[in-house]
Amino acid sequence: MPALPPATPAPAAETRPSIPAYAHNPAPEYPQSARWDGEEGTVLLRVLVNVSGLPEKITVVRSSGYTSLDRAAEKAVRHWRFTPGTRDGKPVAMQVEVPIRFRLNDSN
Repeated sequence: MPALPPATPAPAAETRPSIPAYAHNPAPEYPQSARWDGEEGTVLLRVLVNVSGLPEKITVVRSSGYTSLDRAAEKAVRHWRFTPGTRDGKPVAMQVEVPIRFRLNDSN
């Protein structure tokens, strides 16, 4: 009977990567001048979250149309804390998009 080739180990199962998550972080302050002028809008930020869950780089992907709202969103997110994304069960730096909505008379 011929000898069988040695068994090769099965490749390790790669776990699914997870994206950074944010829980309850303080909402940005609504700039008073924007309130007076009735400015509303949504800012979309791209945030590079480092392995410690801290925002390392923040970029405006889509502006609200108002500089004061965009800046207020960036300022708030700069102080947020995230659960870092993972790859193979280990924390890794990863980007996440964060929408920040400014709406007057919003109960949220």
